[in-house]
Amino acid sequence: MVLRYLMKKLSSVHLRLIIFLSFLGIAALISSFFLGDIIVQLKLLNGRLTYFIEYHYALSLVCFFLIYIVDNVLALPIASLMTIGAGYFYGPLIAFCVTTVAASCGATLSFLMTRYFVGRHLQKTYAEKFKEFNKNVDVYGTHFLLAVRFIPAVPFVLVNVLAGLTNIPLKTFCWTTFLGMMPVTLLLVFSGREFRNVASLGELVTFKIVALLLGLALLTLFPIFLKKQRKSV
Repeated sequence: MVLRYLMKKLSSVHLRLIIFLSFLGIAALISSFFLGDIIVQLKLLNGRLTYFIEYHYALSLVCFFLIYIVDNVLALPIASLMTIGAGYFYGPLIAFCVTTVAASCGATLSFLMTRYFVGRHLQKTYAEKFKEFNKNVDVYGTHFLLAVRFIPAVPFVLVNVLAGLTNIPLKTFCWTTFLGMMPVTLLLVFSGREFRNVASLGELVTFKIVALLLGLALLTLFPIFLKKQRKSV
């Protein structure tokens, strides 16, 4: 009875969203068990990187910062590895600050490139088709951006590119990106500090952590649900 009542109250869009978020959570858990090589690679590079950072600390931070930006723009699959490594070599505080700023800069560049090379053209060519879509983005875009940033299974660069195709203001994109990436970044930099004692990334990424991130994502989507309910009344 309860299940039938909930099914009637929830629209097909809401159901699809719940299924999608559940799928992402499962994907995040499964993928964590196949990333053990990240830990192995960091341990193999430990000696060389420690020596370089010790004698060229400022230069190493600049190099890390620039490489991280390039990684975000070109969608190279090393962002998680670099974030964990930063937590190990620089400590959680420095790693968190540098990584968050670098990731925000890289995401913004990716967003602007997509908007100016593709997004504007699509908006002009299909203005009528984008009309209703843009209205929804104006109302729900902020909450949606925050939600997808909280979910580690959603490819970071994919969010940048898709956002660039919309009419989301640059200011909104920047602050939602900066704020939204904080939970995952904190998780990774603190994992980097602890990785000496683990054999695989699966030991660092637990069900509780993934559930917490999904909970944060759902919390940011709650205002969207309220607005939909008010409109239907």
